Amino acid sequence: MDARVRRATVASYDPARLGEAMSAAFADDSASAYLWPDPRARDAGLRWYYGVLVPRLGFGGGRVYVAEGGTGQSVWIAPGHGITVPAAVRAGALGFVPRFGVAAALRLKRLADTIDALRAEAAPPGHWYLLLLGVEPVAQRTGLGEALMAPLFEEADVNRRALYLETSDPETLPYYRRHGFRVVGERRVPGAHRYWGMARPPV
Repeated sequence: MDARVRRATVASYDPARLGEAMSAAFADDSASAYLWPDPRARDAGLRWYYGVLVPRLGFGGGRVYVAEGGTGQSVWIAPGHGITVPAAVRAGALGFVPRFGVAAALRLKRLADTIDALRAEAAPPGHWYLLLLGVEPVAQRTGLGEALMAPLFEEADVNRRALYLETSDPETLPYYRRHGFRVVGERRVPGAHRYWGMARPPV
């Protein structure tokens, strides 16, 4: 494993630092703007969503890898561990409405329904699911994203497992293609942005 990356535990994870990094990484993302159209609300939303809720999903049913200094993270869901309602509740999803309101929660449901439908129709069986890959802008283009994915690349290849992810940013498609992923499906959030599903077979 790259010396800049370690597998996180619940005890070692720093939600404040990773939330700050993820807010910077996804501030201009189409999904972020859809969930929180107001930039002032977006920062708080991203810090909680990517610094608290999403990592808890990884700790509950997969893996979380973080970069030194909290500059990036990858969150993976293991084969056989879907993002079910009970899993989301255990991760704290019920805290979304009190924090961000009913309108944002309805947007999140439309987004989640779209992603779930895409994954159901496009993801290969028995896959590891890359739920989140994010790197703080100051640390991008240093190979850190690849380093955060590498532990699962190696394990999936040994165990003959496919990897799967979704992205809403068309500019990331070439990046993931360079790392062995290919587009296997796409869907659009009603009235909003598009998601591409991408899979990487074992090599």
